[in-house]
Amino acid sequence: MVRVFLFIPLVLLLCGGPAEAALRDGLYLYAGFEHGAAPDYAIGAEEPGVPGPHRLGPGRHGQCLVVDNSGQAQPAGFLTQTNLDNDQGTLSFFFCPDWDWTDQTIPLRFLSTMPGIDGGNGWLILRNQHNHLAFCTGYLDATGWHWEWSPTAPVPAHWKPGEWHHLAVTWDGRGGSFTRVLYLDGQECGRVTQQGVTAAVKSDRAVLTFGSESAPGRYDEVALWGRVLTAAEIARLASGEAVDEVRQAARELQARKPVDRFAAATVAFDEADGAYGEKATVRARLSWSLKPEVAPVSAWWWWVEDLYGRPGKVTRVACPAPTRAVNEVPLAIHPDGRLGAFRIVVAVDARRQVRRDAGSFARLPERIGQQPCREDSFFGAHLWWEQPEFHCRLGRKIGVRWVRFHDTCNGTWWAHAEPQPGQWVWFDEYVDRYARHGFQMLGTLSFTPNWAAGHPENTTLFAFRHLPPTNLEAFANYVRRVVGHYKDRIHYWEVWNEPQHGGFWAGTAEEYGELLKVAYRAAKEVDPTCTIVGGGGLNFADLAWVDRMLSTGCLSSMDRLSIHYYYDEVRPRRPEDQTILQRAREMMAKHGRQVPIWNTEHAVYSASLLRELQRGLGQELQRHLPRAACADLIKALVVNQAQGIERFFYYAMRRNESWAARAANPFNQNLIDAGNTVHPLGVAYATAVDHLDGARFVAQAATDDSLGAYVFSRPGGAVAVLWRRDDRARPPLRLRLPAGASARGFDMMNNARALAGKAPVALRLGTEPLFLEVDRCPAAALQRALEAR
Repeated sequence: MVRVFLFIPLVLLLCGGPAEAALRDGLYLYAGFEHGAAPDYAIGAEEPGVPGPHRLGPGRHGQCLVVDNSGQAQPAGFLTQTNLDNDQGTLSFFFCPDWDWTDQTIPLRFLSTMPGIDGGNGWLILRNQHNHLAFCTGYLDATGWHWEWSPTAPVPAHWKPGEWHHLAVTWDGRGGSFTRVLYLDGQECGRVTQQGVTAAVKSDRAVLTFGSESAPGRYDEVALWGRVLTAAEIARLASGEAVDEVRQAARELQARKPVDRFAAATVAFDEADGAYGEKATVRARLSWSLKPEVAPVSAWWWWVEDLYGRPGKVTRVACPAPTRAVNEVPLAIHPDGRLGAFRIVVAVDARRQVRRDAGSFARLPERIGQQPCREDSFFGAHLWWEQPEFHCRLGRKIGVRWVRFHDTCNGTWWAHAEPQPGQWVWFDEYVDRYARHGFQMLGTLSFTPNWAAGHPENTTLFAFRHLPPTNLEAFANYVRRVVGHYKDRIHYWEVWNEPQHGGFWAGTAEEYGELLKVAYRAAKEVDPTCTIVGGGGLNFADLAWVDRMLSTGCLSSMDRLSIHYYYDEVRPRRPEDQTILQRAREMMAKHGRQVPIWNTEHAVYSASLLRELQRGLGQELQRHLPRAACADLIKALVVNQAQGIERFFYYAMRRNESWAARAANPFNQNLIDAGNTVHPLGVAYATAVDHLDGARFVAQAATDDSLGAYVFSRPGGAVAVLWRRDDRARPPLRLRLPAGASARGFDMMNNARALAGKAPVALRLGTEPLFLEVDRCPAAALQRALEAR
């Protein structure tokens, strides 16, 4: 479920009240329109968000922006990238309408909006409707859009065309509530507070605009703060007495703002996936250039930073002749003992204040990719079908043991395997590739060809893939032919994908149950030892659908049940609190049989490791920083095993991450980052594989609620995965291990963590998981030590 916040009618947002401060404090953006439509100061992106032409004219204080319907006086637009804070803030500006506010020929007049880039949703709509100002917040969840309205504020009768007025909004999403206050001419005129509303007030990338065809007029002295201004401060702004103070603050802040001199900086690695062994030398070519308006430089610097921001050695490179042109230089990064994800950083000022992330790579233990893919392994993923060799090699490096054929090898789909009746197409090259790399395979039986859906005249592939087949015997024949053809390489088959999703299955729950029974019988006819995975990735939020499906008796026609077990990627959560498995088992009990459960799709969402692609993402970034996402993924892998999941398939690994593609989709679940190198999520996955593949879950230690402690048995000893459930400061965790036991700690990137003491061992824990490997110690003894601390 993804929550997106929209500000529709009127204005926007929230309120609060910190102690009195100088108006320069927390100033994020200021536009006085004295010299054009671009901001005079912006803490983040400075480029205009709306192309011209723009027209300036006499304003409330000096020049202002003029907006009309001529096409020659466009609205002003400011990119929200880093210029707006979701948690709290203030917007202030002056407005002079060109229409009479009692004129109702245009019922909705939009003064300020924030549309998202590339069609995304935005926030902040300041609206006049029937002579009233109003505003609301909205969000989208699995049940649709929800709107939360504020009181409306009547416009004073003295508002006339050509008269200036001041508008301000404050918002405050701290402390579990969400408060918005609207001010007109320095006086509060509308307030609303709601409990339990996430403070997310804008889209990932948006443009804050002023003016529209419905609200022509003049706009002046636009300012944004990253804090809630007091009523007294807003009164000063409305009176005009604070204009000079804000202008001076903007000038001083702009003068002190570091100048980004780079036009571009990119790196290309000799390993296309950027994944290297722990002892390998990373070889790459770094290209960079400066903006034409900046002075040439005679030297530059580069270094490597890890996921935690810790820098390595800084190297100075002298330029034989001062240059601003494109420069290319080979890099050789020798192993320094660190593992994990790293970014290459370049700078062209001696103080290294203005820097650019040029690319990222990873170091992984080579043993992860050298271990065999055992049939009982927990760890799987979706390796994208395009460029399969690239994905297979990287998949093996990070420890993927199973591949699910949905979006990996689509050749077993019915529409591919039998595009016309009796015309069989085999994808042995793909299947053999996965077998050659040693992967275990979960084939998929799904997606109706047009002819079998009753539309033989349509030649568009997959046009009717979601329709139930008109003849179940034709479907049974397809299953027999495909399972029989691949039975020497594929022994596990999943029937359909997400049949509760209309885009994949347009039939009823009962029809899917009958289809599953047909598939089971047909597959067992040609390969009695094969394993059939039913459900296609069920969503147990819709229990009625699942109940109807199981009422067909199809539970006896599956050897495993598959679910799609995504955690909510927006709201804070504890993975232990998820109840999907409990609901699944209760539903199976109702229908008289329990089968093991596989999670055939799971993912967490993350931003890029590269800070150039994190700019402008606001408060959403804090929820999706790569470091936090890595912690979420490891916890998911651990808790899924603890809750009895037999197999886990991460979705997905796909090599399509150009810098532009990542910028257009800044939060996604791809195991590949910009530049098509492995993302930190891939490294975290590999760390979990390194410590848990071949281990057996034993118990969740009974500790206080602040500690997550999961114990596994492993050859020669035990391993525990530990984390704190909140970030409160606590003393080290002290463990008394059995005599002769030795312990080692590892972080999310698989680096050894120093452990204090021997008897007891002292562990400093945070919210990020720690892998504690203990040799010569049974899992039960480690569990007792954790519970007795």
